Amino acid sequence: EAYAWPGNIRELEHAMERAVVLCQSDQLRQTDFPFFETPPAGGGTLFQPRPWDEAVLELKRQYLANVLKYTGGAKKQAAEILQIQPTYLSRLLKNLRVEE
Repeated sequence: EAYAWPGNIRELEHAMERAVVLCQSDQLRQTDFPFFETPPAGGGTLFQPRPWDEAVLELKRQYLANVLKYTGGAKKQAAEILQIQPTYLSRLLKNLRVEE
């Protein structure tokens, strides 16, 4: 099947990589792709509006925690996936207070 994608190929690749990293199981499901989500019954929203800086920090924390979970806590492998130096990853984990 063909689906319309509102962005460019890099954005699609990033969305796919993010889904793989954040996936909670060994198979990707539609729920692993937030751009396919529909609002919950009753007209609720999928997110809580908050200041930009706070939202970005939370996303970074969540992403780092999920990458670490994906690697089984292996920081060197996580740094390779993130394409950053292991020392920088350690600093990010400390500064963002990500539980390891």
